[in-house]
Amino acid sequence: MVDGIYPIYQIIDCLKSGCAVMAICWEKHSGYTYLKREDAAICINDPNMIYNTILKLTSDSKLINEYKEKAYNCAVKNHLRNDVQEMLFNDFNSIIETNNTQS
Repeated sequence: MVDGIYPIYQIIDCLKSGCAVMAICWEKHSGYTYLKREDAAICINDPNMIYNTILKLTSDSKLINEYKEKAYNCAVKNHLRNDVQEMLFNDFNSIIETNNTQS
């Protein structure tokens, strides 16, 4: 964390690492909302829940394996460089075509 800000590339690096990811932060934080929406991390927004969550994880190793897979799949689905570049290219082309037909 850098002055309360998690640059998105750090989140992507965590997702690509093949490890389970845990986010402990304010529920409105953009990184938290992204990870929660994608179900790509164990998300905790209440400090009082940290201990219970860790107990749950240590008693059920399948959960950690499940979140390892979810994190990696999220990285592959949403953050492969070529795929993202292609989506951006297609979006820009669509905008250009829309502007050209409206002129």
